Amino acid sequence: MPSPKAIPVLLGAFVIAVVGFAWITADLFSGDLRERAVEAYPGAPWWKYNPDAEIATVYFDGSTGFEVAGGLEGLGITIVETYRNEALAALKTGEHQHLEQLGYEVFTYENRTVSGGGAFTFDTLYGEPAIPLELRVNRILSPDYDFFILQFVGNIKEEWKVSIESRGIPFLNYLTPNSVVVKMSPSQEASLMRLDYVQWIGIYQPAYKISADLLPSTESWHILGVSMLKISGSSDLKRVMRTALDVGGRILYLWEDYGLNSGFEAFVPHSIVTKLAQDPQVFQVTLYSDISWPLCQ
Repeated sequence: MPSPKAIPVLLGAFVIAVVGFAWITADLFSGDLRERAVEAYPGAPWWKYNPDAEIATVYFDGSTGFEVAGGLEGLGITIVETYRNEALAALKTGEHQHLEQLGYEVFTYENRTVSGGGAFTFDTLYGEPAIPLELRVNRILSPDYDFFILQFVGNIKEEWKVSIESRGIPFLNYLTPNSVVVKMSPSQEASLMRLDYVQWIGIYQPAYKISADLLPSTESWHILGVSMLKISGSSDLKRVMRTALDVGGRILYLWEDYGLNSGFEAFVPHSIVTKLAQDPQVFQVTLYSDISWPLCQ
């Protein structure tokens, strides 16, 4: 039985151990995605996790996407996906220029593997950035957290959406033409990563919800726009608004279109930004303007 004097020391050591464990285990899910993905999915196409591969949209005047793809395959070029009027191809060194010489229009797919948001935008080929503990979800401490970013190899096709949603995984809010926030169980991640058209999956971290000009900020009060995920209902919106009101904030404007777009504009202290982003049902926290509190009384 420890002495009364020893109890505070033991409690302090326990807290340090728990925090340290959370930090270390969280980092197990970061790092170089390319190395981990190649090891976990050895049958993946050569271009999928290869930063040296150029993924490009290829057109040929008057041709359908299938006709373009057929011509490219005849040249020994890898087809990633076929669309109505173009083909998405994986090009090796020199192939871009060669195709242009043959009369094809070739456009590199810029930022295809970029994800996250705000001050934490990153390239998924190299893994997630270092994120402060208060702005990240720890998979060990929150194993049931179920909002993820699903990034596809190219612009999202309707057949991909139908296939994913048939697994009980609803598409929520789009981030880019090839990535969307979805609601799914962590156990579904491995099976989705094996699909040819899925590029990357990661937790929709609170850090990704906050606009870059809010991190950091020298202002003590802001006018913010808080938008909700499409799956959110009236009770979710009211809960998040209460978070703002409880710290002396003011709701300036409210929009309610549940299932499509809902949220509010509020005048709040900077200290509440992190708490708003930590709410699972919040989609984005956007700075509208900075205003000093004395001017608004």
